[in-house]
Amino acid sequence: HLQQQQHLQQHKGSGGAHHADDGANHAGSKARMGVPVARPPPHVVMHGTGHMRSLREALAPPRMLAPSDRAWRSPVNNRVLAEDAGPRRPKIYVLNLDERWRTVLDPHEEQGLYGLEIAFPKLLIGSPYVTDDPEEADFFFVYWYAYFTPTKDRKALVEHIKSFGFWDRHQGRDHIVVMVADQGGCDGYGMDHMDDFANAMRIVHWGKPTGVYAENPCMLVDRWAAGCDQVFQMVEHKKRGIHKKPCYVKGQDLLVPTTVSESPANTRFVNVSLKVPLKYLITFGGGINKTHLTNPDLPEIDAGYSFGVRQTFARLYHRHPEIKIFWGFTADFWLEAAASEFCFAPAGWGWGSRVKGGITSGCIPVIVQDGIKVDWEDDLPMHEFAVRMPLSHLHRLPEILNRFKRTGKAAAMRKNLECIWPLYWWSRPLGRAFEMSMCVLKARILGHPIRVDFDSCRLFCGDDQPVDFRGPFHSV
Repeated sequence: HLQQQQHLQQHKGSGGAHHADDGANHAGSKARMGVPVARPPPHVVMHGTGHMRSLREALAPPRMLAPSDRAWRSPVNNRVLAEDAGPRRPKIYVLNLDERWRTVLDPHEEQGLYGLEIAFPKLLIGSPYVTDDPEEADFFFVYWYAYFTPTKDRKALVEHIKSFGFWDRHQGRDHIVVMVADQGGCDGYGMDHMDDFANAMRIVHWGKPTGVYAENPCMLVDRWAAGCDQVFQMVEHKKRGIHKKPCYVKGQDLLVPTTVSESPANTRFVNVSLKVPLKYLITFGGGINKTHLTNPDLPEIDAGYSFGVRQTFARLYHRHPEIKIFWGFTADFWLEAAASEFCFAPAGWGWGSRVKGGITSGCIPVIVQDGIKVDWEDDLPMHEFAVRMPLSHLHRLPEILNRFKRTGKAAAMRKNLECIWPLYWWSRPLGRAFEMSMCVLKARILGHPIRVDFDSCRLFCGDDQPVDFRGPFHSV
């Protein structure tokens, strides 16, 4: 697992992503109207001057994608929608932590791999789901940059969160925190451990339902490799009474898409020049081998990257006539992806962005991530627009994918992608991933699953009220 600063340097400004919140007009007007952001009671000593800044200053809106859509997403229109919709759920109370817990040195980080940590609170605070009454709140959002402001002073952080007076009511179970590092809820962020947040709802990209990891690197020449098998490791942990907190808990955490690659030029659903005939069965672009780690004398060193999936895929199929592999990203990658029926979606050191990249490109993601759940997997019927394949079946990949084509299943999936892709996109005005997040929260409150009507492109968030996620914002 690479160190955090290596990630920041490696991925800074990557992906051509554009992160816009609900619009300068909406967020700014809410600031002027005094949208409530909770702060500790008066007796709590505040550090720094963040609590003196206005919400408008703290949340300077990012660049918008389409100024022509200003009227459609104006605060007036959205306010009317909120009134017409009746009582709005979820209701979220924002805990505005002192600014020392929310520092970003590079403003371009919002457009990088870990940008959701910055984008999500902007979208939330610019929405009608925020309440100024903690007694009516369904959830409490902890406004903290866990990745960009790492700290070893965990005790002080937890005490600061508890000082608002709501954590101990339910031991943090109704608190929401964004954790977007590579290993999500299992990543230490420079702290000794993250167990204090194990009860909270963690917004993550990493869907590993256990905290037990196999040894990596797995040095086969030096020792017996039982420690490199996760199942063996889990059995050994249980035998020794070691209880590792899961990185992701279904029904508790929120497993969401990343914010990368959100340029309209990269999606065939917006860029008509990408509506090209299909010529590949499956494509992949990105890192294959971590050559900066490669040591010919120690071949095991980099073998565990992507759980070996990318390397195995490339070695099996780099000469296959139906399969296109880019050893890294190239200028024409998105054009080639648009010409592919399927897109390969492995993990990296931790979470990967290829599921979202495939869906928003219009090609069916083929997920090869054993034991790892991916974006919205527990909330959307992914079998209707994606393929999950065990690593054990990878050697039969072409035959299996061609069977999807012969049966007509692939064509139906591609049609569903035309409907579902905005739920994997955060930036305005195209994205509805924020609405999907609110839909999941509402469905959990009501105790019923989300339903999707692909024919009409509508969601049902635990009730019988349809949500047209191609329509106005905040429609949940």
